[in-house]
Amino acid sequence: MSIQKENNTKEIKYFSSAHAETGFLNSLTLVESKGSDYYAVKFNARRGNSKEPLTAPHSVRINGVQAKEVIAQIADKVNAQLVANKKLWGAKRGKEAATISITLNISDTIAKSYMNKHTGKDVVYIDGRCTSIAYVRIGDEVIFQKDAPVKADATKQVVETEADAKVDQTGEMVQRVTLDPEAEDFQERKAELKNQGYFWDKDNKVWSLQ
Repeated sequence: MSIQKENNTKEIKYFSSAHAETGFLNSLTLVESKGSDYYAVKFNARRGNSKEPLTAPHSVRINGVQAKEVIAQIADKVNAQLVANKKLWGAKRGKEAATISITLNISDTIAKSYMNKHTGKDVVYIDGRCTSIAYVRIGDEVIFQKDAPVKADATKQVVETEADAKVDQTGEMVQRVTLDPEAEDFQERKAELKNQGYFWDKDNKVWSLQ
């Protein structure tokens, strides 16, 4: 709950919730508004088993200061790829399209729906505000990452074996990583590890590339 004072006379209280989502970005649109223009993002958040994930459509407004700064940096590149992907799908060459992955924090979510004019059926989606962005990747290229890539000199990381230490010295990505579950950015860093190909090794209690 956040509290703001209005005219120094009374307090206004707001309930606010925020959580991280990772999914596939489908649209980045600049919306013209009488107040001020803003970007809107549509993406399919991944759910369930990472090997065979389900997806849930989201439509969020870019609202947070950090999120606005990130979008300003990547908007041209993302939209260029979206245009290229659309042409490839139109030419029935969809396998050549580059997937755009994104991890972001959203808040004030609510379920909404609209009628698909082609099918006549209602489509349910999650509406909300994007407060910050942690990670964006186009194909195999990471175009934004909130923290430095997971390497040996990154914080909250432990090299587990002597072999890993040798990799550590070369500056390459280590094979096994541990994270501090009490850290404020634990969920974001866990999402980054997953996006970079790590999986949870429950026997050894580490994130592993192997």
